[in-house]
Amino acid sequence: RYPSHLVKGIFLMRRKGTMKQNRIHRWAIAIFFYCCGLSFASWASRIPSIKDKFNLNEAELGALLFMLPFGSLVALPVAGWSINRFGSKTMTFLSTVLYALLLLLLALSPSITLISIVLFFFGFWFFFFWFFFCLFRSTRSNGRKREAAVCA
Repeated sequence: RYPSHLVKGIFLMRRKGTMKQNRIHRWAIAIFFYCCGLSFASWASRIPSIKDKFNLNEAELGALLFMLPFGSLVALPVAGWSINRFGSKTMTFLSTVLYALLLLLLALSPSITLISIVLFFFGFWFFFFWFFFCLFRSTRSNGRKREAAVCA
């Protein structure tokens, strides 16, 4: 026998929406995460060409790549304010569009200074991209913690 709280949870999950709606939502989430990984992988595959283009040694490349986590670190305090001000749905859409535009700017950057600035904002919006999508999914889960656990 199953514990009663599990049976109630399964019953409530099925009543929230039709099976077709749940399947559409699962596909939308899968496509979103696929696009996230694909866009970051396209940046990561360009690292050797950027190193060769600007003739960087390992220390200079490391300092340049440090701009990604630095941008994410700066985004931490801004995230709470922006979710309060604009809402998670708006910020998810905005961060998705800006993240894609910054990926394009990374390919077109002619100097180290411009690449480091774009990498800073790439890391900044990458944090927003994941944070707001995960927050949006957890707020749409109607009390279930299943979607929130995916983002943790």
